[in-house]
Amino acid sequence: MKGEKHKHFWYGSAPFEKRQTLEAYKRDTLPAIERFQTQLSQAGAGVFKRDEDVGDQSCGKNNVGREYWNSGGRGRNIDAAIAIKYGDQILVPAGFTKKVVKKYDNGDVALSWYNVGDGGFVSVIITANTATAFGTTGIHYVSGCRPTDGSTTPRPVRTLD
Repeated sequence: MKGEKHKHFWYGSAPFEKRQTLEAYKRDTLPAIERFQTQLSQAGAGVFKRDEDVGDQSCGKNNVGREYWNSGGRGRNIDAAIAIKYGDQILVPAGFTKKVVKKYDNGDVALSWYNVGDGGFVSVIITANTATAFGTTGIHYVSGCRPTDGSTTPRPVRTLD
């Protein structure tokens, strides 16, 4: 998609037409993210309580792409080193090769793994306060804007500008 407007940082650097399709993302990449989340659950985060809906939405110039969003939810506090270990073991081989770790003065840690080519990210926020009602390990992931063949997602509705 030449001249892609409203490009978000998670869209990736590869030309739109050369990115992994949304269907391939769901088939090949999403299971790795779900394995990562399962490992976090088993490491002490427990069952993640979902905050928002999961689904696809149109994206890109003239809405020709599709993007998958998943809040993943929130669970109990875990050690950030455990999340980093599993992220490096599971997410990096799945294409999320750029890792960003931010540690804050209050003890919170923000972890992100980015797929710089095809786009998308997995974000984990771990808060130091273990007394919060909704848990303290949150996960959120987005595919980035990708082409679709329409086999598993509704075809986007094109708009004329």
